[in-house]
Amino acid sequence: MTDSNGLVRRVARMSEAFDRLSKGHRSGEDIALLDEYQRSGQWLKDYEADEAGLIPAGVNRSVLSQDGLYNLLQDLGHETIDAPARMTALVTGASRGIGLAIARELADVGYNLALVARSADALQAAKDELCNAHPGIRVATIAADLAQESSYSKIVDETVREFGGVDLLVNCAGAAQQGSFTDVSPQQWDAIFAVNAKAPFFICKQALPYLEKSPKPIIINIASVVGFKGYIHQSVYASSKHALTGFTKVLAKEVQPLGIRVHLISPGGVATEMVKQMRPDIAPDELLQPEEIAEIVRFLVTKKGRGTIDQFYLRRFNSLAFD
Repeated sequence: MTDSNGLVRRVARMSEAFDRLSKGHRSGEDIALLDEYQRSGQWLKDYEADEAGLIPAGVNRSVLSQDGLYNLLQDLGHETIDAPARMTALVTGASRGIGLAIARELADVGYNLALVARSADALQAAKDELCNAHPGIRVATIAADLAQESSYSKIVDETVREFGGVDLLVNCAGAAQQGSFTDVSPQQWDAIFAVNAKAPFFICKQALPYLEKSPKPIIINIASVVGFKGYIHQSVYASSKHALTGFTKVLAKEVQPLGIRVHLISPGGVATEMVKQMRPDIAPDELLQPEEIAEIVRFLVTKKGRGTIDQFYLRRFNSLAFD
């Protein structure tokens, strides 16, 4: 049982030290106090208590954030803080579009990042951008083709080797095939399902042992409106996203007893190269922006309280409501 009085007193004391240091009142005692608070992992336990609503209003919550305490001590030139205590997010399809927008939001929240995509050059450009914007985080790049089964273990193993674990998994990579179902070959069907359904399934399986060890484990699968609707000439793409949607529903139930939260985001048309090719009929100014999906991810990983949201369906503003 939580010692609520001790919890409140501790967080209040740490907040006072945090406030003094933030205002420029440098104190070796305050620095040592906050360093031990972060290093021991107590800050993370208090963060979880805050999420459960156990800390009353009026307490400065910056001391409990992933970025606030770390960055303050770094700014003060205190090099002994344990940087790997930051949480780690593994994001597929992270070199452009929705995946890169999500990586930007997670970097701003304070996650270390393992970025996955096929192009090593595009990944390096993403890493450079993120590290320049957020010098306190660490970013690893993993060039991998999700159509290859060997990539599943490679992605997770390299993430764990770099950061020691996985706290957040975002399956965002996607592939599409346009045309009548009568023109689709078995090879084309396999290629789309390999990226959109098979890869998320087995990456989740590979990451599960590490997510179980996380204090705040989350899986977010990026599906699509076609995961529950059907559009002409999108038979393979829709089938694969239906598969991902179904898997996510089952996954959420199976890992719920382990304390792992699973979310599904199903957007309508987003301004990405893939959608522009699939839906040239949609005017560019009617498409959702990748940042809108990323903002939902940010909301999910920072949301406090006891409630949760299983699925988001984000439609274009001019599409039919509740269709």
